[in-house]
Amino acid sequence: MVAWPRIDASRTEAPDPGVLRSWREGTPAFVAVVVVLDSVEVERRRREVLAALHPWCAPSAPGQAHVTLAAVGAVSGVPTGLPLGEVAEVVVRGADSFTSAAFLAVDPGSVAALRGHVLEIVGGDADAPQQWVPHVTAGTYRYPLGAHHVAERLADLRAAAPIQVRGRIRLIAVDRRSRWGRLTVQPTLTCSTTMASAAASKISSDAR
Repeated sequence: MVAWPRIDASRTEAPDPGVLRSWREGTPAFVAVVVVLDSVEVERRRREVLAALHPWCAPSAPGQAHVTLAAVGAVSGVPTGLPLGEVAEVVVRGADSFTSAAFLAVDPGSVAALRGHVLEIVGGDADAPQQWVPHVTAGTYRYPLGAHHVAERLADLRAAAPIQVRGRIRLIAVDRRSRWGRLTVQPTLTCSTTMASAAASKISSDAR
């Protein structure tokens, strides 16, 4: 997974329209292993972030909060061993921002071991030099903004109390052609062993 500059960057950046167009013209679904969080509190906090950043932010799929463990790309095989359906304890914290998306921070310690196990199965290096930032996306920016404006609006929400929530590990498909990046749980599919490219990972994360 690719990391982007956080809220202290000089500006936020809207995704490149050409990249988004290419993303939407590709195969209809992009697969990832995630922890799905069915939590009223988490969904309420996502809405609070969007309200604080209105009208700058376009929302990600409502009611589909999740933490991505591995973005894997196109389906091409059926490896076994993914802990699909198992319960995971996740700690969701306050608001923060990448240059392209606002999100709720997730305590890395609550999901790091689980992510390492998933990467052993689907491929990928948990110790890769790219910084992994576990998060729940709230929405993506519609246009570039000064980061100080974003920081101002998110100030109260950054210090929000942690939410302890139980989620379930799922294999999901991100609908590339959906305006919201709609997610569909895949009950039987498993994913390829080739990790997605940096560009695809970025756009899929923005869609979440």
